[in-house]
Amino acid sequence: MQNLRRARTIIKDHLPNAWVAPSWGGWVATFDNPATGSGRSMIPPFEAFMREMDGVAFQSMRPRRTGEANSNTNTPDVGNPAQILQCCRVFSQYHRSLMVSHYEPCLKEAHPNGGRADTVAHDFLLMMRPDWLREATQLGLNKFSLMHYGLYKEDPYGCLTAAETFRKIVRQSTWATG
Repeated sequence: MQNLRRARTIIKDHLPNAWVAPSWGGWVATFDNPATGSGRSMIPPFEAFMREMDGVAFQSMRPRRTGEANSNTNTPDVGNPAQILQCCRVFSQYHRSLMVSHYEPCLKEAHPNGGRADTVAHDFLLMMRPDWLREATQLGLNKFSLMHYGLYKEDPYGCLTAAETFRKIVRQSTWATG
């Protein structure tokens, strides 16, 4: 972790106002296996390091819409909005400034720009709900980054419109987008 601390120092020396944070895969918050040290059990060893940073970031790249059948688990998929809240619940224990560093419902075999625009539109509709925004904000989520613009070009399924509307709602609230 010394190299990460040195990297942060170099960044801050050149860009003192930069927001520097480690970024986790969102999947890490979705399960826990203390016996193997995987899932949420991977996080506590990084506690001191995360508290030194400007915040904590994480990805959310689930390709399926909330409730859609997940053939890997044979269960309905929890979806990105629920995974983002789950990550916020986990990481807010370590820092009060959180960021979705990479959002893209990604299909690995078609990456990049091979995500699901229908999932994007659906996700943003769910994330615009006042209860979702309130919980995310209270947990410390104050930055949100889209991974690739290519998925949004030509506004398939209204995904660009949904993302723009989400941004407007967030900007009108006390939430600062990154």
